[in-house]
Amino acid sequence: MSPPCPPGWTWFGGRCFIFNSSKEIWPDAEETVWMWSDGSQFDFINWASGQPDNAGGIEDCMEINYGGDYVSDAGCNSDNSFVCVRDP
Repeated sequence: MSPPCPPGWTWFGGRCFIFNSSKEIWPDAEETVWMWSDGSQFDFINWASGQPDNAGGIEDCMEINYGGDYVSDAGCNSDNSFVCVRDP
């Protein structure tokens, strides 16, 4: 039996996840500390072609599902939906 997640959250892989379809800028969506769900070092390699490119020197955030199936770096002041994860 999986540990209970708060209402609206989904249990997956030992943690609770929630998708928030409201659009917010990165600092407003951020709840606490950003990290990989398993706490491992950030060594992501599956970027969209030519990414990350830090266009204009201002792309310090990550955009998932960029162009369909890829990930891009993005400005942190773009309004986007987001996913949060927490321990139960």
